[in-house]
Amino acid sequence: MIFILKRLAIIIFLFGILTAFNSCSYLAVFIMAKEKKTTVDKWESGKYKTRIQKRIGWSSTHFYHCRVQVKRLGGLYYRTVVVKIFSRENYASCLIKCPFRNDTLAVDVCKKTTVLIK
Repeated sequence: MIFILKRLAIIIFLFGILTAFNSCSYLAVFIMAKEKKTTVDKWESGKYKTRIQKRIGWSSTHFYHCRVQVKRLGGLYYRTVVVKIFSRENYASCLIKCPFRNDTLAVDVCKKTTVLIK
């Protein structure tokens, strides 16, 4: 008897999920909520590896996303140290300054360099 009740509960649960997500509006929301990501530039300079992405959500203007990674254990793996979101104006000015511990990490988009400024 308990086995039949468990199966019935599972069937009712699955039926509820199917009816909840049957509407096209839910599907449209899930599709539109996904960000579009395009890698604009990627480079390595010294011990830093930098990636710049252009991202756009379904309800916002586009913005840029910068990720800087540093080499660890002699270059065996990279560890992300800075993740910064910035605007198109900052990207056009070529220099992006990110706080990193007590110093500043300067990412020059035009020269494709990443340096630590103390």
